[in-house]
Amino acid sequence: MVAVRSAHLNKAGEFDPKKWIASLGISSQQSCERLAETWDYCREKTQGHPQADLLLWRGVEMVEILSMLSMDIDTLRAANAFPAGGR
Repeated sequence: MVAVRSAHLNKAGEFDPKKWIASLGISSQQSCERLAETWDYCREKTQGHPQADLLLWRGVEMVEILSMLSMDIDTLRAANAFPAGGR
């Protein structure tokens, strides 16, 4: 079973990518910025898709799981982008 993490939700229950990335414990600021750029790309890529929220959330979940396994930033970025790329 995968734990549900809510540290990246704001008070209104909306997703906050900056809080999410900070919660991953990535030590490199450059890596954090690259992951944020990937998140923005995915958000833009899925705009107008009827299941955009689901596609974005799948990427978030994969990144969270892989970050716990200490995967490198390129792997995390690929995991974030994979669901959005298959639309």
